[in-house]
Amino acid sequence: EEEEEEEEEEEEEEEGDISRCPVSHPNVYYNGQYCCKSVREKHYKPQGDKCDGSAIQRDSLCCEGDMYLRCPSESGVCESEDRELEDEEAVTALSNDESVLFSPECELKVISAGQPSSRRISWYGRRESFNGDVSFLSDDQEMLLIGLHPERRNLAVRNNMFRRGSLMWGYRWVDTTYPAADEEGRREYTFQFTETAFVLKCGEQVLITIPYRELTIDREEFLRSINMVKFKVRTDDGLIDLQYVRQCEDQEGNPETKNWRDFSLTNRLDLAVNMDDEESYLVRFPCRDNIWFKLFLNGHDEQNSHVELYSRSRGNIYCNKAGMRSWYGGEKTDFRIYRSWECEDDGENMILEVEKTSQYVKLRNRGNDLYTKVFSSRDGNCYKHTDRVNTQVWNYEG
Repeated sequence: EEEEEEEEEEEEEEEGDISRCPVSHPNVYYNGQYCCKSVREKHYKPQGDKCDGSAIQRDSLCCEGDMYLRCPSESGVCESEDRELEDEEAVTALSNDESVLFSPECELKVISAGQPSSRRISWYGRRESFNGDVSFLSDDQEMLLIGLHPERRNLAVRNNMFRRGSLMWGYRWVDTTYPAADEEGRREYTFQFTETAFVLKCGEQVLITIPYRELTIDREEFLRSINMVKFKVRTDDGLIDLQYVRQCEDQEGNPETKNWRDFSLTNRLDLAVNMDDEESYLVRFPCRDNIWFKLFLNGHDEQNSHVELYSRSRGNIYCNKAGMRSWYGGEKTDFRIYRSWECEDDGENMILEVEKTSQYVKLRNRGNDLYTKVFSSRDGNCYKHTDRVNTQVWNYEG
């Protein structure tokens, strides 16, 4: 019997050598030696399918954004944190304030019946009460809070940039209309981070749509940083009856197809566009250094701006009617790129992504930021919406 107890103690000690990744970096990779903050790998072609941007696994070799920590265990080997983010089919009830892992790639559904006080008549003459706060976090930092207040016929929104509604008690209160609750006083809310905006629905009815320009100057970083969601379910009147479920789409589906339009030195592109407030353009060209092209972003009857690359390391942003108008009726900002570019998986082409809003223009390559220009009041037409795109190319037929 003593020998069996000693063996059990040895097994417990061996198991104790394997610790969990911290909640801030919950996803284990590199065979347990490192912990990643993101749920995805980054793109790095030499590592093949172990580093291709897919969902991160134990045998992955890289972490999106290089947001990693070395395993804190004395043995140097970790497992993923217990609350591993999965597509949860079962609804989870909350009995107290709680934080759980979350990715904006997922959809969050919340079912709330409010507090026990919902059985009473509110000052609006309805049996309503507070339905809970939902906060989206980057570790411990709050990025966006939404308070569900059918008893007040509005939403409480907290974000450093958001300015809609009236300011009271540190929140922005935005009026909205809630659909009727079911017989048990329950409502189902859906929280979505779409390509262009945060959207909150109650049933099929949209309660609020917030374009990312009202929440951040850097959409990509804003979405990338969100990794937790926290629920407030306790008030002075007692616990709120609240349940949630995360629903994540299959990330291994067919790759997105893009409608590429050819242009070259002798064949300029002239294309009408109709996009939301956040514009996105992809430019594909050969994996060689002698690139030189210009992308014109035009309004209805005049040029707004252009993006010009002389090479992989130099370029400029032009704003029409900007500053002293000393350069062709506007001003240009020269810039240098110090980050290395990465080719696509075919090894033949690379892609420049141009993201433009009314507040900034950002250049990226394979998810990596190359350059960002934030617009000021002196930047003329740069903030304006694009109606038409033109191109100009030098040096090669791309």
